[in-house]
Amino acid sequence: MADSSLARVTHLTFDIFGTVLDLNGSLAPPAGEFLAAHGSEMTGEAFYAEWRARQRIEQYQDNLLMLGHSGYLETCRRAFVYCLKHHNVSYTDEAVADFMQV
Repeated sequence: MADSSLARVTHLTFDIFGTVLDLNGSLAPPAGEFLAAHGSEMTGEAFYAEWRARQRIEQYQDNLLMLGHSGYLETCRRAFVYCLKHHNVSYTDEAVADFMQV
């Protein structure tokens, strides 16, 4: 019976963010470098935790305001800038654009 059920499966999908990709391990270190380069003593790990939480809020706002889907990278960028401002980290738009290449 299990074999016949499995034979009907044609696609398998899952969310790779945080499941396959280690976002914290990938983004916290460069975030820490960015912060240090811009005069902040905040750790990349602490910043990433706030950044990730804010990214979800950015995505919810798109939905609540019926703005459509801004896309993953745009909501990441907006959340990144929000967190920088929240922690009084000086930055330029160019520095943020460069960081977003990470």
